Amino acid sequence: MKRNVIASLGAIAILFTAATITASAQTAGGSVLEQVSYLLKDSYTFGFNSKGSSLTLRSSATGQSGLVLEAVDGSVLMHIYLGNLSSMSKVGQEKAVEKIGFLNTTLPIGTLVIANGGDVMMEHHIPNAYAGPSGIAAMVGTIAAEAARQRLAIFG
Repeated sequence: MKRNVIASLGAIAILFTAATITASAQTAGGSVLEQVSYLLKDSYTFGFNSKGSSLTLRSSATGQSGLVLEAVDGSVLMHIYLGNLSSMSKVGQEKAVEKIGFLNTTLPIGTLVIANGGDVMMEHHIPNAYAGPSGIAAMVGTIAAEAARQRLAIFG
């Protein structure tokens, strides 16, 4: 069941990336995150924090929350929750930490981070000058697909 959900999310993310890359819609004005949310409006529901400096995306199909985009010093930081190590045995945790270290040297995109409490996150920075709103929106699908693969690799 879990593998089917992860595989489905990966497939949706890949299809979404292809659709977003071919889209050329841009909004006039507004913050980068507002423009990104406009570009993603057909695939995700979203919520801004009170200052408008972060955007949480939820799948329109499942309602699941996962990817958070934050405006940070002229770039956008994407992060997505993969799981928590505390649900694993001590040996399982040690193997997962070792695997995370290995994956961080081989990942095509993103960095795996172990946060306080054992939360495992995937993060990726995109400079606004490098990508712009349409490039950032296109990266959402790429990051979601890669996160699904890494979640499976770490947590099974």
